[in-house]
Amino acid sequence: MLPTVFDDASISDVVPGFDDIFREFEVIADADDADAAEQSLELIACLLFGSTMMLDHVETHPRSGEWRYSPPEPILRIIERTVPRMPVSNVPLAVYLHLLDAIAWNEDVNYSRKAETKAKLPRETGRPNMLATCVTFIAVTIGRESAAEAFAQMAKRRGVCTLSQNAACELFPPLEPESLRPL
Repeated sequence: MLPTVFDDASISDVVPGFDDIFREFEVIADADDADAAEQSLELIACLLFGSTMMLDHVETHPRSGEWRYSPPEPILRIIERTVPRMPVSNVPLAVYLHLLDAIAWNEDVNYSRKAETKAKLPRETGRPNMLATCVTFIAVTIGRESAAEAFAQMAKRRGVCTLSQNAACELFPPLEPESLRPL
């Protein structure tokens, strides 16, 4: 699967790797209004962390088990005051969040296939690791997490940075432990 963004009827050239994703957050952090940028990144981090557990997903077709990402509109509106479009790719915020969700699904599929061929079940891989790494990068970018600690964890965990619910709630106060109940 290749997560793809369409621009009208044609495929756009936006296919971000981690470096591209991190660059988007870095550019947002460097905005003229530092307070608004920090609030936007904080809310993006909260959405992404919730997405590690599919909290903002809705089952659209129960018989087929089809799920769709549906981030809360009020939070999107707050972020869009500062970040209506992602600054590097020029993709609308909501579209970009859906793209990250598709990339996370792709990570789940990749790890599940690897697990099948090795007769092992995936453990803390795929979606949670990819999205938690983005959240950790945001925490480092806005000065809430030590870069040294994050890079050390990435070195130990093959390029990913996971976060516990407690750590995420400490770094991003809008997250509340009771709101982080998986489906």
